[in-house]
Amino acid sequence: MGKSKNRVVKPKRRDKPPRQKDVEEEKEEEEVEDSEDADDESTSEPGSDEDATSSEEEEYDFPFRLAMYDFNQCDPKRCSGRKLLRADLITEVKLGQRFPGLVLSPTGKYTLAPRDRPFVEQHGLCVVDCSWKEVERTPLHKVKAPEHRLLPYLVAANSVNYGKPCHLTCAEAMAAGLYILGFREAAHRLMKPFTWGEHFIELNKELLELYAACNTPEEVIKAQNEYLERIDKEREEHSRDIDLPPSSSEEEETEEEAEFLFVLVLVIHLVDSLINSVFFCSLNSKISDFKRFSAIEYIFLPSFVQFASYWLFRSLKMPEIEEEMDFETTTEEGFGYELNDILYQGAEAKVTKCVWLGREAVIKERFSKGYRHPTLDTRLNKARTKQEIRGMWKARQLGVLVPTVYFIDAEKNQLILEYIKGPTAKYWISQLSSDEYDEKMREFGAVLGANLAKLHLGGLVHGDLTTSNMILKNGELSRLTFIDFGLSSQGKVTPEEKGVDLYVLERAVVSTHENSKALLEGLMEGYKKVNEKQFTAVEKKLEEIRLRGRKREMIG
Repeated sequence: MGKSKNRVVKPKRRDKPPRQKDVEEEKEEEEVEDSEDADDESTSEPGSDEDATSSEEEEYDFPFRLAMYDFNQCDPKRCSGRKLLRADLITEVKLGQRFPGLVLSPTGKYTLAPRDRPFVEQHGLCVVDCSWKEVERTPLHKVKAPEHRLLPYLVAANSVNYGKPCHLTCAEAMAAGLYILGFREAAHRLMKPFTWGEHFIELNKELLELYAACNTPEEVIKAQNEYLERIDKEREEHSRDIDLPPSSSEEEETEEEAEFLFVLVLVIHLVDSLINSVFFCSLNSKISDFKRFSAIEYIFLPSFVQFASYWLFRSLKMPEIEEEMDFETTTEEGFGYELNDILYQGAEAKVTKCVWLGREAVIKERFSKGYRHPTLDTRLNKARTKQEIRGMWKARQLGVLVPTVYFIDAEKNQLILEYIKGPTAKYWISQLSSDEYDEKMREFGAVLGANLAKLHLGGLVHGDLTTSNMILKNGELSRLTFIDFGLSSQGKVTPEEKGVDLYVLERAVVSTHENSKALLEGLMEGYKKVNEKQFTAVEKKLEEIRLRGRKREMIG
């Protein structure tokens, strides 16, 4: 059987239909043609080098058939495969149609190697033209061929993905396959239509020669890995040569800059807290002196204490602690924290204790869920991280105790928060003796109700109220601290939403703690004391929600 060949043929010019010419015009054209023929005869001779070169450029016979599967995902004006088709260098295979030769495809199990040359010479070489952005959703099962191969490590030279490893166009992939199989001249001919074509071969020449000198796929992979290891070693040696250690003066300047920035942040935080406390007190002219003091205590004093503690720390310098801490082995890159033990891991996130800039802290990280779609999972984690930050900031403005946010990593969905020393409300309740149980539960409910009413009055709904999401700071009931605002919502909050928030808390308390009647009574009393008008509207909605819950329990 004869081999099918691809030829480089210049496209014929499509002229317009000839119009009727005058006799005078025909005579003038004949005179011009005669003069041109005379000039050609005088300047060129038969069999000269110029004629041979021009004929060689016009037509070149490839040693076998070159083809392409086209999924129509690329821009036709920039698609290298379409350009090869227009130049009549390759042919197109319809999707679903079987190609008798070897296909360079992402579905290949083995790497292309020179030992594939006899098969390709007999049956041809084919590539797949699809977008790298859509490759995971491309129906590659429509590419049918007896042999599928992968290409080894190469670097793209096209204008879209220049410098990216393995992101080759179909023209680059075809040329690389030809070069590895030993058809170097064919590879150069194939890349002539592109301005960057020769640069691709020059850029990857060392690798292409290494692969072409191998025989089996295993040898190609070995040569690839040895090359990459050598490149990595050269990069490391080069970086060590130029990465000089900083001088003592540079280190001092860096420390001074870091200290200045830290002090600046503390001052801004201090001023902001002072403004918030004054603003909170000026919201209502009828607010009592006790409540004004509470606002200053909960909003302004924590920042003032942090500021004063920092200057005390700098004056003492604490040399013993600084010598004992080995930051080279315990500090993670990107933060200044030292990881310790995992405190808690729930369904949505894990909480790990750490040391951040010399103070005790915790890292809360929301991890991805394998059963969720990756895009949905990313959006949910980012949205809940944002909600948590906004919820804690809003709660602090309303005078409710929450952990201080030290650092935010939006990419990893990590928060570095203040470590609150003290038991959770759930554990604290479990340790109460029977003699003081009812009294302490009612007292706890009153504090909880008052804080919850402040949140609701300020337009903030927690969304996940349980006794596990509350901490008694230093074991003090008056310093009840709320955590986990990931499901919070704020804005124009309706009585329905506030009632649902109370109902969730009520069901959590009843299902977790025995004899919770005193706690719930104290809860409603504390809620009512803050704002009776709000209490009346929310209590009415809460009763409706309870009835709906009972009906659902009866029906199932």
